[in-house]
Amino acid sequence: MCEGIPNYSLFILGKRNPIRAATISLVKGPYFDQFILLLILANCVFLAMDTNEVLFEESSWGKAVSMSEVVFTGIYVVEMILKIIAMGFVLGKGSYLSDPWNRMDFFVVVLGLLAYLPGMGNFSGIRTVRILRPLRTITGVRGMRQLVVTLLRSLPMLLDVLILVFFAFFIFGIVGLQLFMSKTSQRCAILANPASGCALPAAPVWEFQGGEGGDELCSGPSLGSYPNRGDGGEGNSCPAGQYCVTQRKQDLPNFGYSNFDNIAWAWLTIFQCISMEGWTNIMYMVMDTVTTWTWPYFVVLIVFGSFFAVNLALAVLFVYFTGAGTDGEDPDEEKELPLPTQDGEVAVTHKNALQKVCFNIASSTRFEQLTIGLIILNTVVMASDHNRMPKEQQQANEYVNFFLFAYFVVEMIIKLIGFGPRGYAKDQMNLFDGFVVLMSCVEVVVGFISSDNGNNYLSVLRTFRLLRVFKLARSWKQLNDIITTMFKSLAGISYLSLILLLFMYVFALLGMQLFGSDHARHSFDNIFWAFITIFQILTGENWNEVMYDGMRHVSEWTCIYFIVLVVLGNYIILNLFLAILLDNFAAGDNEEGEKGEGKKGSRPSSRANAGSRPGSQGPSIKDEKGNKLKSYNSIAAWKAEDFNPKTSELDKLKAQGVDPKHILYGKHVPALKHRSLYIFGPKNPLRLAIAKVIYHRYFEYFIIGVILISSIILAVDGPAYSKDAPLKTAMDILDIVFLFMFVLEAMMKVIVRGFVAHEGAYLRSAWNVLDFIIVIVGLIAFGIEYSDGSSRDLMAVRALRTFRALRPLRMASRAQGMKVVVNALFSAVPGITNVAFVCLLFYVIFGILGLNLFMGKMYYCADTDDLSTRLVPESMGSTCEPRAYNTHWTNPRDYDFDNIGHSMLSLFEMATLEGWLEIMYHGADTTEVDLQPIRDNNPYYCLFFAFFIIVGSFFVMNLFVGVTIDKFNEMKEKQEKSVFMTDEQQSWVTIQRLLVGIRLKKTANRPLNRMRNFIYDVVTSRSFETLILCLIMANILVMSMTHADMSDEFENVLFLLNCGFAGIFAIEAIMKLIAFKPSGYFRDPWNTFDFMVVSLSVAGIAVTLTTDISATYLSIIRVFRVARIFRLIPKAKGLKKLFQTLLYSLPALANVGSVLFLFFFIFAVLGMNLFGKVRVTGNFLNRYANFETFGYSMLTLFRMATGEAWNGIMHDCMITKQCDLNEDLYTNQCTPHPVGAIIFFCFFCILCAFVMLNLVIAVILDNFQNNSKTSELGVSKEDMMHFTDVWMRLDPRATYYIPAESLPRVIGAMDHPVGTRGLSKREAKTKCMHIIMTVDIPNHDGKIHFLETLHALTGRIAGTELPESEEVKVRDSMVDRLPTFASDKDVPKFTAAHFHAALYVQAAVRGYMQRYRMREKLAQAEKLAQEKREAAVAGK
Repeated sequence: MCEGIPNYSLFILGKRNPIRAATISLVKGPYFDQFILLLILANCVFLAMDTNEVLFEESSWGKAVSMSEVVFTGIYVVEMILKIIAMGFVLGKGSYLSDPWNRMDFFVVVLGLLAYLPGMGNFSGIRTVRILRPLRTITGVRGMRQLVVTLLRSLPMLLDVLILVFFAFFIFGIVGLQLFMSKTSQRCAILANPASGCALPAAPVWEFQGGEGGDELCSGPSLGSYPNRGDGGEGNSCPAGQYCVTQRKQDLPNFGYSNFDNIAWAWLTIFQCISMEGWTNIMYMVMDTVTTWTWPYFVVLIVFGSFFAVNLALAVLFVYFTGAGTDGEDPDEEKELPLPTQDGEVAVTHKNALQKVCFNIASSTRFEQLTIGLIILNTVVMASDHNRMPKEQQQANEYVNFFLFAYFVVEMIIKLIGFGPRGYAKDQMNLFDGFVVLMSCVEVVVGFISSDNGNNYLSVLRTFRLLRVFKLARSWKQLNDIITTMFKSLAGISYLSLILLLFMYVFALLGMQLFGSDHARHSFDNIFWAFITIFQILTGENWNEVMYDGMRHVSEWTCIYFIVLVVLGNYIILNLFLAILLDNFAAGDNEEGEKGEGKKGSRPSSRANAGSRPGSQGPSIKDEKGNKLKSYNSIAAWKAEDFNPKTSELDKLKAQGVDPKHILYGKHVPALKHRSLYIFGPKNPLRLAIAKVIYHRYFEYFIIGVILISSIILAVDGPAYSKDAPLKTAMDILDIVFLFMFVLEAMMKVIVRGFVAHEGAYLRSAWNVLDFIIVIVGLIAFGIEYSDGSSRDLMAVRALRTFRALRPLRMASRAQGMKVVVNALFSAVPGITNVAFVCLLFYVIFGILGLNLFMGKMYYCADTDDLSTRLVPESMGSTCEPRAYNTHWTNPRDYDFDNIGHSMLSLFEMATLEGWLEIMYHGADTTEVDLQPIRDNNPYYCLFFAFFIIVGSFFVMNLFVGVTIDKFNEMKEKQEKSVFMTDEQQSWVTIQRLLVGIRLKKTANRPLNRMRNFIYDVVTSRSFETLILCLIMANILVMSMTHADMSDEFENVLFLLNCGFAGIFAIEAIMKLIAFKPSGYFRDPWNTFDFMVVSLSVAGIAVTLTTDISATYLSIIRVFRVARIFRLIPKAKGLKKLFQTLLYSLPALANVGSVLFLFFFIFAVLGMNLFGKVRVTGNFLNRYANFETFGYSMLTLFRMATGEAWNGIMHDCMITKQCDLNEDLYTNQCTPHPVGAIIFFCFFCILCAFVMLNLVIAVILDNFQNNSKTSELGVSKEDMMHFTDVWMRLDPRATYYIPAESLPRVIGAMDHPVGTRGLSKREAKTKCMHIIMTVDIPNHDGKIHFLETLHALTGRIAGTELPESEEVKVRDSMVDRLPTFASDKDVPKFTAAHFHAALYVQAAVRGYMQRYRMREKLAQAEKLAQEKREAAVAGK
C-alpha cells in the first residue's frame, strides 16, 4: 500500500508515522474513491438545482444549495489534506501534485476557497470542473477508453487542421479588413431637424429607416456633400431624401457584432460564416454596403472553410478511430449486438394437439404475411388521424384499432402456446412484440377508465404499436442491413453519449454562472433550459443569436465560451459520432464480403503490411548463392516481349471478323448489323452515311456547342422579360431552332441505331432515354402552345416548358469526369433509396406521435395585419375574445401537426436543423385544442423535439452520409483493387504507381561569376529562407493591425512599414533574378507568384503616393505570400499531409463540383420558370434571395445547399394569399402549386445537400486515407521525394541520368533502410556495397537512369511477386518512361553492379600493380643502398 509514494511527506512524516500510515490506509482503501465519486455526483445534483430566478437564494432550495457548497468545499479540502499527508505535496515520484488529476483537484479547491475570502466574487462556476474527476474510473471501460484515446491520439493532427484553418483565417480576415472595414455600420436615415440654409445642424437628429426587414444597410450617398446627395455607391443606395449615416452599434443588425472593423471582429465574423449559421445575412449586409460583387468572397470562404476544413477534422477522426478499432486490445471482445431476427427454427416438443396447431399457425408464411399486412394497416389507420376529423371516421378508426389490438393479442397467445415460453423468448422480436402488446393493453385499459375518452396523455402509448414496422426487416434485407448498422453503432455511441452529456453538463453549469436571466427563449435560467440551449448550439441553429445576447448582457469576451463550445461539441464530438457510423458501414461491408467469399479470401485490408517496419527487406536481387532475382523486382530483367504489342483497335476488330463498314473511326457500332425501324438494313447507304456523320467527333462537338448555347439562353431567359420584348422573341425563336436540332439529332440516331428492339438500339442507353424524354416533352409543349393561342390551360405549357431545364443534363454523358460522378450517384441510388425508406419509417413514427401530442393545438390569436405576431392576453380562445385587436384565429404558416403530411414535412425540416427551434418553443407553449398557447406551458415537450433531432438528424440523416461514402468507396475498390492480391502485393503495386508519377524539375546552375555566386549562396541558404519567412509573417501581422477609425499617425506608420516590407521583398526578387537569371527564376512557380505580388505591391504604393486613390485592392494580394510557409516546413508532416490532401482532392472535387454546378444550373432554371414571378414577401424571399434572375437563383441555391433557411424560402414560394393569379403579371404572383414547391425544394435539399455534398466528404476522406496509407508503405512517398531531391543535386538539368560512379553518393544520402544515412561510417560503406551488388540497375554506357534506380532500390525493400495481369499493368504504365523500351533498344547486358564490380576489380588491379611497382622500387633502392654500403666498405 505504501509503494509508489515518497518516503517522507511534508519533510517530516515518514511512512511509519502513525498519522501518515492511517491516512495512507484510508486514502488507498477500496471505498475512499467510491465515496468521493458519490460525493461528486451529489455535488453535481446540487449544482444543477441552482437557478437564476429572482429571490431563489432566499428560498429554501436556494439556502440548501448554498449550504451544500460549504459542505462539499469542506469535504474536498479534507480530501486534499488527507491525500497531501499520505502522498506528499510536490517533491518525489508519486506525490500529490505529480498526478494531473490531483493538480486539477488542487486548482479547483483553491479557487473554491477564494470565493469565501472577503471582497472576492463567486467562483462556484469553476468548481464545476470537478465533475471531470469520474473520468479516472471511466478509463477502465473499454469503449470509453478507446474513444478518449482516439481523441488524444488525434489531437496532433487536429492541431494541424487548426493551423491550416488559422492561416485561412489570416488570409480571409485581412482581405475582409482591406475590403469591408468600416462598411457595415451605415444605414439610410432622414434628417429630423433640418436647419435653415444648406448647413448641417450642429446636433443632427436622424430617423433611421432600415428597409422592409429592418436590417438593410447602405453604401451611399454620404454626408460629405450635404445637402447634395452625391454618389450612392455600388451597393444599396438610399432613396431620395435620405442619407447613408453611421448608426449606433447596438442598433445595427446582429447588434453590430458582425463586422470587419479589426482583425478580431473579422475572425469572429468569419467563424460565424464557416459555421454556416447566419452567413447569408452577413453577406447581404456587405453586398448592401460595398457592392453586390462581394459574394465570391463568402462563397470561397464557405467552400474552403465549411466544405473542406471542417471535413478534414472528420477525416482525421475517422482515420484515427478506424485505426483505434483495428489496434484494439481485445479483438474477441467485439461482439455483435443481439438483433431482432428469426432465422433459426425453435425446437419445440408438442405436448398436445393445441400446441401443435398453434405452432403450425405461428410458423406458417401466410400467418407472417397476414401479420405484416395488418401492421401496415395499423400504421395507415393511425396516420389517417387529422385535425377536425369527422366523428364517423374517428369511430371507424377506433373500431379498427380495437380489432388490430385484439389480433396482436391473439398472435402473441398463439406464439406463446406454439413455441412455449422459452421458445417465444428466444426470438427478441417476440419479446419486443410482447412489450408492445402489454403497453397497448395498458393504453386500452386507461382509455376505458379515463373520462376524457382516450384523449389522455397516456394515449400516446398507442404509438408503441408503430414500432412493429421494424418486423419488416426480417423480409427486407436492405432495411435489415441499415438497422443492423444502427444497432452496431449503439455501443460506441453510448460511450460517446456519456462524453457528450458530460461535456454539455459542464458548459450548461458554466453558462448558468456566466449568463443571468434573460427574456429570450434561449436562456441559462436553470439546468433544464441550459441543457436545451447547449443542445441548440450543438445543432448550430441560431447559435450566433445566443452568442450575441451573451455578449450584450455580460461581455464581448464571452464569445470565447461559444466558440469553444461549437469547436469541441460540433466539430469534434459530433464528428466522432459520424466517424463511428461510417466505420460501422465499412465493417458491415467487410462482413458481407467475408460471407460471400468464404474460403476464397477476404476483402483486402486497408493497411499495407508489406515492408511497413523499418529494416524489413523483401527478396533481394541475388541471394547468397548468387541466384538471379525474379523479374518482379528488377526492370533490368524485363524484356520487350513481356510487353503487350500495341495492336490497333481496327486490326483487332477485323481479326474478329467484323464488317469493315460497321467500324467507324476505329470504333465498332454493333447496332449496324441489325435492321433499323424494320426499314433500313445493315448496308443501307443512307443509314451508313448518317452513321458517318453522327459518329464523327465534330458532330459531337457541334451537339455540345448547341447544348451550351441552349443552356446559356435558358439562363438568360428569366421572368424579367416581357413577352413582347425583342430579346425575349429572339430567345423563343432560338429555343424552337434548338428544339428541332435535338429532334433531328434523335431521328438520325434512331435511323442509325434502331429504336429499341435490338442490342445497341437508341433507347437501350439510359442517357438516350433521357434525351428522348426531353425532346418529346419539348415537342408536346410546342404543340400545345402554338396549336391554340387562346388555350386556357397555359399552366400545362408552363410546366412542360420547365423541362427545358433538363437539357444541360446531356453534358453529363459527354464529359468523362462528370460521367464518373454521375455513375457513382447511380450506383448509390439503391442504398440512398433504402435510407430514404428508413427515414420515412422514422418520420411516420414521430409524425404520428406528433399528431397525438400537438394535433389542433398550434392555433393562436394573431393580428390580422401580421399573422406571425402572437397576441396577448394568453387566456384567449378560438373566438379571440375580448376583441381589443383586429384578430384572427390561425395556424402557423410554416408548420403544424394537424395531419400526417404536414407533420412529416415539419419533421423533415427539423431534421435538416433549420427552423426547428420555433417549432419546439411553440410546442412547449401548447395548451389544449382551441386555447391560446401560453409560454412554457409544457416545457418538457422540448424533450420530444430534442429526441427527434438526435434520432432523425444526428442518426438517420447521417445515414445518407454513410451510404454515399460507402458506395463511393465500394465502386473505387472495384476499380482499383483485386481480391486476388495480398496486402504485400497491393502495397508493391501502390509503390510502383507512385514511382510512375514522380518527375524531375530543372534547377538553376551555380553561376561562375563571383558576385552572382555569392548572391546564389545567400538566396539558397536555409537562413535566408527562414528570414524571409519571418518577414512575411511580420508583414502579415502589420497588415492585420489595420482597424477602423485609425489615427493619421498610426495609419502613416503602417503605410511606412508596408513600404519597407515591399522594398525588402523587391530586393529579394532582384537578388534571385541576379542569382538564377530570369529563365531560372521564373521556372519556379513560387518565384513567379512572388514576383507578381511584389510588382502589385510596388504598383499600389506608387499609386498611393502619386494620386489620391487608395490602392488597398492591390495590397490584398500580399496576403497570399503566407502560402509560402507550406514550402518551408517539410518537417511538419501532418500539416504537409493536409495540404497534399487538398491538392490531391482537387481533380476529384472538380468533377464533383462540375456535376454540382450542373444540378445548380438545372434547378436555377427550374426555379426561374416556377418561382421567378412569385411575390417577394421580404421574410426569406428578399432582394437577394429570389429566383428573378439566373445569378440570384444560383446564389439562392448555394445558400439552400448550406442549409441556411431553405425551408423559409420554400414556404415563401408556397404563397397563395395576398398575391395575384394573373399569368401576365411579372411580379406578385402566387405559387404555381404548393405541392410542386415542396417537391422542388425537398428534392434539391436531398440531392445537393445530403448526396452531392457528401461526395465531397467521400473525396476528402479517400484522399486523406490514401495519404495516411502511403506513409505506412515500406517505401513512403516522402522517401521518394527525398530521393528526387538527392538526384536533382547531381542532375540539375533533369536529364534523368547520372554517372554510375555517383550511385554510392545517392545511396549514402538516403535514410535507412533505402540507403545508409544514419549508419556508422564503416557500416555504411559495407551496406552501400551490399546494396549495389544486390540490385540490378541497367548500365547505359556508364550512366544510370532515375526511374530504374528508384525502382530497384524500392523493390529491394517492398518488392514481391505479382499476378501476371497486375504485372502487365505495371509494365505498361512504365514502358513510356523507360529509356530502353522508349527507344526500342536492347536491354543493357551490364548493370551498375557490374560497373562497380569492375571498378572494384580495377581498383584491386591498380592496387596490386602499385604494390608491385613499389616492391620493385624498394628492391632497387635496397640494391643501391647495398652497393653504396659495399663501396663504402671497399673505400675503407
